[in-house]
Amino acid sequence: FLSLLSTPIALLLPLPLQVVVDCVIGSGPLPRLLTAILPPRLTGSPESLLGVAAGLLVAVTLLQQLEGFTSWLLQLYTGEQLVLRFRAHLFRHVQRLSLLYHDTAGVSESLYRIQNDAPAMQYVIVNGVVPFVTAVLTLASMLYVTARIDWRLATLAILVLPVLLLLTETYRRGVRARWTRVKESESGALSVIQEVLASIRVVKAFGQEDRERDRFVRGARHALAEQLAVVGAETRFGLLVALVLAVGTAAVLVVGARDVRSGTLTLGSLLLVMAYLAQLYRPLETISKKVAGLQSSLASAARAFSLLDEVPDVAERPQARPLARAAGRMTLRHVSFRERRSASRGRRARARRRCSCCSPGSSIRATARSCSMASICGRTASPTSATRSPSSCRSRCSSRLRSPRTSRMDAREQAASRSSTRLRLPTWTIS
Repeated sequence: FLSLLSTPIALLLPLPLQVVVDCVIGSGPLPRLLTAILPPRLTGSPESLLGVAAGLLVAVTLLQQLEGFTSWLLQLYTGEQLVLRFRAHLFRHVQRLSLLYHDTAGVSESLYRIQNDAPAMQYVIVNGVVPFVTAVLTLASMLYVTARIDWRLATLAILVLPVLLLLTETYRRGVRARWTRVKESESGALSVIQEVLASIRVVKAFGQEDRERDRFVRGARHALAEQLAVVGAETRFGLLVALVLAVGTAAVLVVGARDVRSGTLTLGSLLLVMAYLAQLYRPLETISKKVAGLQSSLASAARAFSLLDEVPDVAERPQARPLARAAGRMTLRHVSFRERRSASRGRRARARRRCSCCSPGSSIRATARSCSMASICGRTASPTSATRSPSSCRSRCSSRLRSPRTSRMDAREQAASRSSTRLRLPTWTIS
């Protein structure tokens, strides 16, 4: 709402100049708006009209600054709250994705989308849609007022609109894909840092610091080259927009000057039209550059929403009740594990295990006869199927397994495990 107030304020800005030129310097009539709201004692002499024009200029400027500050503060608060909630939603969703997804996509990719791509919601909605709507309303208002003064000048001024639309559409088609490549390159450079710091002991042990630095520099330079290409395209687009608007302004100035010389238009009206024309072209420039500048934010928003499109590992039932403390026994049957498809074998390795009943607080320990099956479960591969049978729990309650952990064995258990043909695997604790 505050952004919409900028339109009538912008309409009042050139009014003091018209009063001074036509009513103080010249002998023209006072605009009907001021005649209706001002008392007769303020419009009787040129000195009083000059004071009215000066006071009106100060009041409109102060009102414009107050509206701009309040609107900026409100947009900042709204945008930060929107980004915070969207980041929290993304973070919660990422935690519910399978371990297989994190092993494949990498942690740095999810981190980049949460931290760098999520703020695109603020730029698209708060800094994009709201100024776009305000610019459209300002454009319509300025065009209407200019047409009331001289419809020929208004028609001549609006002829630049099809050219701007053509330039904007041509630019928009190619820049979205470029911005997507920029985001992917930056995410790739960030993944190098995450991988190196996660395995810093191995890197230092083999003296691979320089090699990893060169790998990071190559990724960062590729991202820089992509970004410079996008900036170059934006610069060319901005130059073309400014050139089209300058041609439109020059055409209106030439035609308006001829009308003033022929007596069909007053000098004050021409100055008012030129002032309105500057504010008419300003929203046109804003709309064109907003559409172009939003391509980066739209590319980031698409990456963030693609993360939300990933299916969670375990889908919660909508009517599930929160469970603070489980009570009763639980039976897990036909639990299966798998690992991702191997490129060399072309098949998936699986391990199946029938688990017995367990009481609250007890632990489930899986064993395997071969190292292959132990490796599958030891890497905490995602469970693919299981049957849960609660005996004294509510059927709609959600059950969870804690993160796998390796249990500690005493000397007697270690001796038993060495003599056994089965391999001991991580332990899952029923909560």
